[in-house]
Amino acid sequence: MRSPRERSRRVQNTELRPLGAGEILDRAVTLFVRRFVPIVAVLAIAIMPLMLFEALIAPGSARMFTDIGRVLMSTRGGADSAAAAAALTRDQAGMGQYAIVALLSIVVRLLMWSAILAVASAAYAGATTPFGTAYRLALRCWPGQAVVAVTFAIIASVLFVPVVIAYAIALAGVFGLMALHAEVIAAIFGVVALIVVLGGFLLLGAWVYMTYQLASAAVVIESMNPIAAVTAALRRSFARQTWWRTVVAGLVVLTVTQGAALMFAGLGILVATLAHMAQLSFAILGVGSIVVEGVLAVFVVVFSTDVRVRREGIDLI
Repeated sequence: MRSPRERSRRVQNTELRPLGAGEILDRAVTLFVRRFVPIVAVLAIAIMPLMLFEALIAPGSARMFTDIGRVLMSTRGGADSAAAAAALTRDQAGMGQYAIVALLSIVVRLLMWSAILAVASAAYAGATTPFGTAYRLALRCWPGQAVVAVTFAIIASVLFVPVVIAYAIALAGVFGLMALHAEVIAAIFGVVALIVVLGGFLLLGAWVYMTYQLASAAVVIESMNPIAAVTAALRRSFARQTWWRTVVAGLVVLTVTQGAALMFAGLGILVATLAHMAQLSFAILGVGSIVVEGVLAVFVVVFSTDVRVRREGIDLI
């Protein structure tokens, strides 16, 4: 058995040494590119059938992209704009169908997320997890992942209550100042309050999101039960040397993923509108989702590994 000093030296001299923020992102992108095929295969087997199912059960959701494109690209106004807006309203009907798609998407994506974490963690360790093995593991982990997801939904609801209350108080203050005819002060107060409230939402959201990802990774990578995974994730993200990194990582991930999602959505609207083929939007969104989910999964694996190295100083090899 190695002494603590030898174990510490080994951690520092392996690829699993503590990483800087830039190194984590660099490793995630590099690993995604190197293991592109297995990562994409695991994601595509879940995402593409979901897109096909949505196209079949809720075809109006595909036409919504072309409807939005028609609304945005209408240059003559009048009848054209009215017709495009009316078509968008018709295709937004039938929300019950979309609810079925959304529910199935949650179920399948929890399964897919466990599978891609298994593949990404094996790749980071220099190994390979077969396709079937990854999804068999995902099936075993699904109940735990569901418990973790519900737990963090509750945690987020509780944490956001003070922010919502602060927003309500700020709004009441703005209206109170306006009632006193102090419009300039009300405007300044409103802008400052908006910045503070939005900042609170962003910081809390980033922390909750990445802490959830740490718990989700622990279920798959460390074979923890959901309660142990949540406890470990909270302990690790609250640590003095990792809490701020968790927030920053969450902000980076949310910015990149949401930005990419908007980019692919915009591309889907443009292509579907110009080609007059609403189904193209599903294909573009499917490809975008595969890319975003793949990079995110690898980033979560690298980040969670770095947190464990920093927090517990263990030799994961």
